[in-house]
Amino acid sequence: MNIFFKIFINPVWVFIKSLFYRLSIMWPDNYLGFKLRSLFWKFNNLKLGQKCNISSGSKFYNCRKIKIGSHLTMGNNVLLDANDSNGIFIGKYVSIADGVYFRSANHRFDLKNIPIQLQGHSCDEIIYSGNKYSVVIEDDAWIGARAILLSGAHVGKGSIIAAKAVVNKKVPEYEVWGGVPARFLKKRINFDKNE
Repeated sequence: MNIFFKIFINPVWVFIKSLFYRLSIMWPDNYLGFKLRSLFWKFNNLKLGQKCNISSGSKFYNCRKIKIGSHLTMGNNVLLDANDSNGIFIGKYVSIADGVYFRSANHRFDLKNIPIQLQGHSCDEIIYSGNKYSVVIEDDAWIGARAILLSGAHVGKGSIIAAKAVVNKKVPEYEVWGGVPARFLKKRINFDKNE
């Protein structure tokens, strides 16, 4: 029975899983596609809130270390890599544009006599809501297209990260940051009619 499983059943199961993976990831951005991706990633231990829309081509590495709140809107080809780190936290009502890259750990390169590939990784530690993470995006943030968020990036509530910005530090609440490395551009203005 064990040989039969290894030769026939296991390859078929691997093929079915990889087919479902491809279908889920690349299905067009419509109601069915969003549902398929949510189910697929939840099945792979991603902590995903309610009413999240993950567009086609987006991927998550080490789902157990990623926590996402409700009402996420994620563009195409976004990559969240939580390997070798404390993880990634994304709050509620966050918008992430196409091609954004999250990398929550960095290669170590301190020692010249050891190849960089063999030195391992290091990551920052952000304490947020009583948990440790390496990247934190608080509620109501907007991350622009092709931005890069590295270990130590902590985007405050209601803040905006401009397209192609590289962030590796704390961004205060309700501010707009952009550039490489990311720097303060301006504060968000409240246009409430009652003020």
